[in-house]
Amino acid sequence: MAFRFVRLAYFGLVGEYESYGSKKDGNTGVSGKTTSGLFAGKIGMITNPEGVAFMGDIGVGYRVFSVSFDQEDGTNVSSTSPKGVEGELGVGMHIRAGKLMRIAPMFEFAVGSSTPQNAGQSVTGGSGLTSSSATVDKATYVVASFYISAFFDIDLDKRAKKAAAKDNGMQGITTW
Repeated sequence: MAFRFVRLAYFGLVGEYESYGSKKDGNTGVSGKTTSGLFAGKIGMITNPEGVAFMGDIGVGYRVFSVSFDQEDGTNVSSTSPKGVEGELGVGMHIRAGKLMRIAPMFEFAVGSSTPQNAGQSVTGGSGLTSSSATVDKATYVVASFYISAFFDIDLDKRAKKAAAKDNGMQGITTW
């Protein structure tokens, strides 16, 4: 959801959920699944909201990952939920596709850092997993993505447009 103000600027809130799929190990019967969710705020600008234009935004959010490993009978072998702050930068085009519809193809770059719930502790995998041990404090990630958004532009300031239409473009011009 985004709100445009001062004609060229906007701010918005973003909620995302991603599922990265699951994988089952044929030898051990253990399956792994990874998902993530993001809640972020963005601020940006559109150079021409009435046509084709450049659109760019920056944002900051909080991402939570969920990583779990389960046996065939549903018993949880291991799970963790790394969490952290993420910064985003998006660039693209704003295309007016009718009176109310807008289309925005965007490239977005995100950089984040997450800390697992067991940071600083030695983590050992067993129970059907290859036994290994590691100490994890923090992980940093970079994501590049391309997406196309379609959204509605609902004009909340109809009075200003009516006044401009009534003035016939003569606003600010004094006639004698």
